[in-house]
Amino acid sequence: MERLNRLSDQMQAQRRRQELELYLVPRAQNQIAQHRAQCDREYRDLQGKKTLANNNLAGATWEQSISTEMAALAARCDSRSRELLTNLELVRSECRALSGCGAP
Repeated sequence: MERLNRLSDQMQAQRRRQELELYLVPRAQNQIAQHRAQCDREYRDLQGKKTLANNNLAGATWEQSISTEMAALAARCDSRSRELLTNLELVRSECRALSGCGAP
């Protein structure tokens, strides 16, 4: 019975390692890449809007508003990036603990 339990545990660990290597780690990496691309697009869009500001008081006010949006975007993107990187490190750590993901 103990032998069967050990075999079952090994099989379960192997399935989890495969799930981590083939799905969860690549998915976490993809989420980071997609998030960075989205932030880059939004930042470029805001920069483009800034160039359209007229050289008058209304334009200066609008440009300041866009600058505020850019700062908020940077903070939001940074926060989400850290969250995604933490998640990636968690799944990688679990994968390495199961002797996967190129564990040393």
